[in-house]
Amino acid sequence: MIIREDGSFYILIRQHDHGLLSGEIAAHWGNEHFEAPEHKLVLTTSLHDVSWYETDQFLQWDEAGDHPYDFTSLPLESKLPMYEKGLNLTERLNSYGGLITSMHYCSFFKKNQNEKIDLFLQKEHLRQERLKKKFFGEPFEDDLRHLQLWDHLSLYVCLNEPRVKKEEEHPWYQNGIKTEFKTGETFTLNLRWLNERTITLDPFPFAESWSTTLPYSKVRKSLGPADPDINKTYEQHIRFVPNERSFL
Repeated sequence: MIIREDGSFYILIRQHDHGLLSGEIAAHWGNEHFEAPEHKLVLTTSLHDVSWYETDQFLQWDEAGDHPYDFTSLPLESKLPMYEKGLNLTERLNSYGGLITSMHYCSFFKKNQNEKIDLFLQKEHLRQERLKKKFFGEPFEDDLRHLQLWDHLSLYVCLNEPRVKKEEEHPWYQNGIKTEFKTGETFTLNLRWLNERTITLDPFPFAESWSTTLPYSKVRKSLGPADPDINKTYEQHIRFVPNERSFL
């Protein structure tokens, strides 16, 4: 679950809905300066957080801290089995997606953190070795960087309140999103909320402006999981437009 605070409410965005948004971003990606991705990478991006689908059907609540767990704070005891189960499903649905998503999840961890993480990494490295033989010659590392870039673009939308001032954005994004092309060239993608529904990007990576919606729910902080409106769904409207300098 992706969670941000809004006064007396928690705003809740399911991980898979965030993943679908990142897939939409991938599907629109491409213009004379940015190469459009292959269909299998768009599908991979759309499904990369399917692991969270079952878990996010219920608000995971930290009783000790009296606040909800989000995607960064959910305990490893819950997260690692969820990742493995989701990767097994992803591989069955789209074996190339299983490979790239496994690489993505493994990038969250370092070796020798603890035994559970090491076991997870060992299993996933075996999965990756097996699948890389099946897809020999594919640009695995470049596709992983693109997935991570689109993942961050979607997270920017989810973690920042519309109209937020740049200096008050989530700290991950105050200096833009940095990435690297397969040529080794690096660049920074700068984003900013202009108003309640419009985000500007510089450079602009799409052929034209486009719009979408993102479902979310909210709960009163005072009620938490007991909020009777917890399953009510709202829609956030989003439009991506170029910064005035993007095509200069």
